[in-house]
Amino acid sequence: QPNPTPPTDRYTTAKSSAASDVYKRQVEASKLAARKAEQAVAIAPVLAAESLQRAVEAGQPFEPALTAFANLGIEDPAIAALQPFAAGGLPTIAALSAEYAALEETFTAGPAADEPEESGSLDRLLKGALSVVKVRPAEPQAGDDANAIGSRIKGALAGRDLKTALAEWQSLPDDHKAASRAWADKVEAIIQANSFADKVRAGALARLNMTQ
Repeated sequence: QPNPTPPTDRYTTAKSSAASDVYKRQVEASKLAARKAEQAVAIAPVLAAESLQRAVEAGQPFEPALTAFANLGIEDPAIAALQPFAAGGLPTIAALSAEYAALEETFTAGPAADEPEESGSLDRLLKGALSVVKVRPAEPQAGDDANAIGSRIKGALAGRDLKTALAEWQSLPDDHKAASRAWADKVEAIIQANSFADKVRAGALARLNMTQ
């Protein structure tokens, strides 16, 4: 008959096996902790990008989001471009629409034609009153005149399409653009903020997928 394993050897074997199991669990735990740390690093830019977009959409300051990007070592020209608006925030789309409607009222009309000498005082009074009333089309209109362009800008804003609104703004007469330059700068900044946030999020998610 085979010799039974001495109790001391059985104890040593069991102890060695238990130690091996503990070591394996420690290695797996260490790998899991490292993977979670990598995922946390990868997800941080996504959180910063979402913070930026939420603040911009709500018209709130977004300095903390820009600070987060800096702390994460993210560099992009968009950050410097957005910095002047960070403390006060950017207007909501509803505020942009209201601001543009107010700006339209300040746009100067073209020079009035000379009144014929035979025009009576009533004619001149009626024409003067009509010149004060500015009729704005309610729906987007085709055409190259300022009213038609303005109608398309407002239509694009109603559809939350800032890129189209800004492209239409470029077609306005130079004096209208000069009067509304600050408005256009804010529209461009919102577009830039969203584009930058989307780019950061896409890159971070791609890196996150590589850690899984």
